[in-house]
Formats: sequence, structure tokens, C-alpha cells
Amino acid sequence: MKKEEVDAHVRSVVDKLIEQMQENLGEWVAPWHNGFLEPKNAITHHLFSGMNATLLWASTLDNTFQSDEWATLKQWNTKKAKVKIRSKGTRLFRPIYAKKNNPSDEDYIIYFKPYTVFNADQVNNYNSAHPDLFADNMPIDPSADKFIASCKANITHGNTDAFYRVHEDKIYLPFPTNFVDSSHGSKKHNYYATAIHELIHWSGHDTRMKRNLANNSTEQYAYEELVAELGAAIICTRLENTITPRTDHAAYLKSWIKHLKDDFRYLFKAVDDAKKAVHFLYELTGIENADVDCEDKEFEQLNDSEAVEPDKIILTDFVSTLKVSACCIHCHESYSVTLTRYENLSFCEQCSKPNKHLIEW
Repeated sequence: MKKEEVDAHVRSVVDKLIEQMQENLGEWVAPWHNGFLEPKNAITHHLFSGMNATLLWASTLDNTFQSDEWATLKQWNTKKAKVKIRSKGTRLFRPIYAKKNNPSDEDYIIYFKPYTVFNADQVNNYNSAHPDLFADNMPIDPSADKFIASCKANITHGNTDAFYRVHEDKIYLPFPTNFVDSSHGSKKHNYYATAIHELIHWSGHDTRMKRNLANNSTEQYAYEELVAELGAAIICTRLENTITPRTDHAAYLKSWIKHLKDDFRYLFKAVDDAKKAVHFLYELTGIENADVDCEDKEFEQLNDSEAVEPDKIILTDFVSTLKVSACCIHCHESYSVTLTRYENLSFCEQCSKPNKHLIEW
């Protein structure tokens, strides 16, 4: 599949998010405040990343899925789980890179191979427990305290506001007792969510992840706030801690909409930076981290034979010629060809290489 086709599909997903933001300007509640379930493969347990992670997250929101587990039809079958009738899968894209002639050559994508996955909520005969992140009687997870302390950030308590000051490389927070209960969680939960939000900012310092925090432009500040929001949502969801909505969304919302319109990859970049910050903090703490994305290789191994197998055509009437549409297994360009009776081979118009057709004449 060509890059332009992939872009068109992804653009439609982002446009839907922009539409929701514009319709509820001033009242829009960021969807990650309901938890940021990191999509993972139900079979390999590896996390999805980049564009595919964001596409699955958007699909989760659209369909109100409660599970973070995904797999292809073939993979679900290996678990003896059956995808429900009329379930609509979510299309993802695996980049295929050019083969390197030299180890020093840069990687570059030559095309994308589409594949479809289904959420665990769309499957019968499969059970996986998922905690209710917003239950009223949810206990405080002591791992949140451990996580914050293990980062060894310079945190000063006693301030009236919460913020990270770049030139001091210091986080300022109110005392935990100064936080209040809200409809989103207890004061302890709200303290954790705020502290983790500021830790994401802290991770971007020049001595750590170098996210250009010294740039005080409105656009850069809005982007960094989006990274911190997403990163905090990921960690809070992992720690089973509720996410506290920020009161300053309106200040950034217009900037987010503008940049998403200009470049739909803006959100993907923010999600990617947020996940990198999360991974950095987990490595720093020494706390066990979830597997980072290995899905490209996993799907290459599990689905290549399935992906290139042409559809079988069974003819019930006598015909002397047949026009078929094909996708070249070599260059992945689409083309049409007219086959004569008993002919099961054609040559791609783009690369001139042979392609087999499964036709019962």
C-alpha cells in the first residue's frame, strides 16, 4: 500500500478527533482522562507503538472497548477464540523497509503492508481481567509512591501551584494534604496524577530526553503539555490511579487543533514522545516495565504467508476470459489484468514480476 493511501486513512481518523474538539470547544474533556489503555498484542503481549498505537487508541474510544488486547483473526484462532459475526476490525499498517546494502545505510520505508486486528471485546471464548480504574472503593496502590520516589527528581512541597521549573530542574508541588477530593478521584489520587504529570515534564530536561523545554513559545509549550498529559495518563493507568483533568485545557486546545489540521502526525509524535518519556522513567526507577513494541517483527513472522496469499476465485459458469484486480506481492502496486481460460499467472505492470492467481476455471 502506498504512503499516500495510508496517510488518507490516518487523516480520516484524526479529522474525527478534530471535529469532536471543535464541537465541544470550552467543554471538551480529553479522552485520555478516562484512562490510557496501552494497546498490546493478546498473544505476544508486546505493546504497539507509533502510528498503530494511536490508531488502536482511537478505535478504542470510538467503540468504547474496555480491553487493551488486540490480535489478528489468525492469532485469535490459535487461542481457540472466535471473532464475533459482523465485527469490524481495525486496520493497521506495518512499514516495510528497503534492504540495506551496507550496515551504515539509513532505514527508509518502501511501502506499507496493511493488516487487520480485532479487540478482545469482539471475541468469544476469551477472558482477560481488566481493573475498573474508577471504582469508588479502589484501593491506593503503594506502587505510585514507590514510582515517584524512585525517579529521584528534585521535588519541593509547600507551593500553592504545581509546576516544573526548567532552569532549576525542580518540581514544585503543594503538600499532598492540600489536594482535595473530586469527582475524578480522592485527594491522594489527584496528588499522584499531578506529580506524575510534572515528572513527564522533568524527563524532557536537556540532561535527560532533550525535548527543548527552554523554548517558551506558545506552540512548543502547548505541545509539551500534550506530551505530559498523555504520559501521565499512561503511567496512571498502569498504576491503576485515576487521571485528574487539567483546568487549563482551553489555553492549549486551539493550538492542538491548529497543529492537527496542519499535520495529522502531530498527535502521533506527541504519543511517541510520551511513551518514550514513560519508558525513560520506568528504566530510571528500575521498576519492571512493559515490553516495548516488537509488533512489526511479530506480525512479519505470523502473517506474511497469510498476507501474500491471493484470494481464491471459483467460477460457476463457463467463461473464456476473466478480468481480475491484483496486488503485486513484490512491489505491492495494484493493477488489473485480463486472463484467458486456464491462465493463472500475470505480470505486474509496475515491476514486471510474476504473480499467481488461484482460479478454478
